[in-house]
Amino acid sequence: MKYFIISFFSLFLMSSCISNNIFDEQAGRLTLSIDHTGKISSLKDKTSNRDYIAQTPSYLITCSKYGADSIMLQPLAAKNIGNHQLLLTYPEGVTLTVSVVPTENYFRMELVEAEPLSEISQIKWGPYYTNMQGFIGEWFGIVRSEDCAIGIMGLEPNTDGHTNLASIAQYTDEGASLQLSSYDYTKGVFRDNTGKENKLRIAKPIPVTVVGSSVAMYASQIGYDNELNTVEKIVLEENLPYPTINGEWNKRSIEAQKFCLWSYYNEKNYDDYLKFAQEIGARILCKPGGFSKNWGHFEIDLKNFAGGESGLKNSSKKAKGIGIGTTLYTLTTFLKPLSDREPYVAPVPDERLQTWRYGTTVKRTIEKRDKEVVLKSSPNILETIKAGAKTIKIDNEIIEFKAHREEREEIVLSECKRGCFFTEKQNHQKNAPVKFMYIAGYQNFYPGTIDLSNEFSDRLFEILKNTDQEMFVTDGFESCLETGYRCYTGNLFMDYFYKKCKENKREILWTGSNFSQYTWHHQSHMSWGEGDQDKGIRGSMLDYRISRQVQLSTSLLPKKLGQFYPNLASVEDIEWLMAFATGWDSGVDFKLDLDKFKKNPNYDKIVKKLHLWAQAREEKAFTEEQKKQLRQTDREYKLSRESDGSWNLKFVKYWQSDKVKIRPSSDLPVHSKSGADILPCSIDWTWTHNPATYYEVILSDDMLHTTGVQRSEWHVEYPSYTNPDGSWYQTDSRHFQFVVRLPEDAPCAVNNIELTFDGYKILIPMILKPGEYLTMPQIVPVVCIYDKNHQLVEEKMIRGTIPFTQNGTNVNITVSCTPKVKGKNPPLIMNVRCQNGYFYPAPIK
Repeated sequence: MKYFIISFFSLFLMSSCISNNIFDEQAGRLTLSIDHTGKISSLKDKTSNRDYIAQTPSYLITCSKYGADSIMLQPLAAKNIGNHQLLLTYPEGVTLTVSVVPTENYFRMELVEAEPLSEISQIKWGPYYTNMQGFIGEWFGIVRSEDCAIGIMGLEPNTDGHTNLASIAQYTDEGASLQLSSYDYTKGVFRDNTGKENKLRIAKPIPVTVVGSSVAMYASQIGYDNELNTVEKIVLEENLPYPTINGEWNKRSIEAQKFCLWSYYNEKNYDDYLKFAQEIGARILCKPGGFSKNWGHFEIDLKNFAGGESGLKNSSKKAKGIGIGTTLYTLTTFLKPLSDREPYVAPVPDERLQTWRYGTTVKRTIEKRDKEVVLKSSPNILETIKAGAKTIKIDNEIIEFKAHREEREEIVLSECKRGCFFTEKQNHQKNAPVKFMYIAGYQNFYPGTIDLSNEFSDRLFEILKNTDQEMFVTDGFESCLETGYRCYTGNLFMDYFYKKCKENKREILWTGSNFSQYTWHHQSHMSWGEGDQDKGIRGSMLDYRISRQVQLSTSLLPKKLGQFYPNLASVEDIEWLMAFATGWDSGVDFKLDLDKFKKNPNYDKIVKKLHLWAQAREEKAFTEEQKKQLRQTDREYKLSRESDGSWNLKFVKYWQSDKVKIRPSSDLPVHSKSGADILPCSIDWTWTHNPATYYEVILSDDMLHTTGVQRSEWHVEYPSYTNPDGSWYQTDSRHFQFVVRLPEDAPCAVNNIELTFDGYKILIPMILKPGEYLTMPQIVPVVCIYDKNHQLVEEKMIRGTIPFTQNGTNVNITVSCTPKVKGKNPPLIMNVRCQNGYFYPAPIK
């Protein structure tokens, strides 16, 4: 017995001394362990003592080499070399040295050395796979459990997602993952919006490598304010951009959520718009398109504003006097002449304009009158033309062509338009060099270098300063991707502008329609215009707007609902809109023509309603329970103020679009694959609690599930559909939507309802009681439970994304649940819904 005890104790000591981990430290509430193969072996929340690392291997850092970009090399071994530095070795002779430094609130990780550096094309921090089962902050890189949030944040401009609005956090089968990237830009490789090389485009080589890439990894208590508090500490510690409004961090300021009025005003009607803005409580006045006669130098078009910069400054001063700011609107680095020439293009095109990679030479002499241009052919040139090139530069002339043909070793460009973009028609000699100019967007050029991009930033700041404007709009921010350096150019553009603001002690609101993780720091809010206006103010991109609120909230940005068009709105429309915005704690933007809007017979009443709701929101008059009810888009409310100053919020009615076509259940055929019953549809569309702002909708027949945890399965045929007016709605995808009911006479409640859609699983961790039903009202992962009187009982955001299929395809759908009483299998009734003719620019995958 004595021998056994001694031997056991010896083995215990030996196993304790021998550890696979080379790093085991704590920062804030997060403990990070890394093993001898370079894998993260533990990601533990100290508060709950829960380890959130998943079974899928999570390597601290991976890399790829030029010539094999798609192959991410994983480390073979890692060792701790002291001073908080780890040396990782990879296949093909690659070594990376990474510093991992625990601080009070986060781990600071940086790539300090890489060999052979010239061969490394990119590195990735991650993917870090977790078993966290909460919802993610996709754009900002946060994953969550029920009580903990873990995030990664790039600490310098060359550490980011591969594009704007990238999925830095993603759902996985085990939980969720995190990932950031950094690229080498020394070789002239142009990377497209997937991060892959585009061999027909060129990014001018610059001395930027992956060394210096750095990230913060942190954990916090779950919750918007808790997470934001932790992020703020990191931002301040790392001296990252920290814009303020009235001395308050722009992520906390309510200024960005106040009304913004977008209107095409000029010097003559400016006072009318200013008065109206004041009447509705608008904080900002913005002219879409701005005042420029060109994009690049942004010279003021005196036809737009006769007073030029001094006139704009006077108008800003007048607005500030009544608490309203004015706006410098831009399309970022989109570059073109508008009403007058753009000096970067004419009379002498700047050599820094973006071009396609391959050029050629003139094969035959060209005269000014010629409508055909003959060039020397090559396979690369033909590929370039097929890829969309339609504009060339020869000497100082820019020429557009509509067609081309091959003739032996020549390419003949025909239907040529000479002297384009305010350049002069010229004669050109044989063998003159030819460049294919990169033209896209709004038929515009782009900077081809970072220094030209930064010139835009510098010039725009000077205009903002000289005109004393308070909001900077970087619409078209995706233009910065056209240098080929992914997010890096845009990050520098915004940083350059921010530093100018800081140096000059200027506080501004900052908005655009997209951003990168790094430029999240600069953005005070997100705003965008809407293309879908034919369904009126309520139907304009409703699903898309709500999905944005979820994405913005989970990525810790103040929320706005985008622009609305109220010219033809009724008082009830405005009341519905303001209730909707209040429910989401979101701001509202209006885009309107004041002359047209004043013809609205309800103009005076609408103005009063807008002011009333703005007042109530400023006084924080609504409870969280009221806001939950206001988020229901199929309800109308009326707000009034009593004589004693108290607020009265009254439910008016349910509503549904009167334009929608309701098709019969037979148009959405369902076939049982498991023997489960199918009965005629016993509900109508109102049970979806979706106001049907679509062209047409269908509810399937009742699909009856009576086998508890054992799945019932059906085959569903989604109908083909084409929008009758040929509009640009996305019609090739059908998102999975449903209503699930538990009859009032069911023997018990159920929970953990699980649905699958061609194998994609949706788990709803909610309890459904007899007489209740649940639905996902919008194309957003938010599930609501209602009682038998259709009153909202519970609202819950669920993890994952909404699966979809293509227009006119068939899918297999299953349902199962867990009865709350053992041995009971209450009947569960499901109806699948289909909506045709709706806007969703990027289907959620």
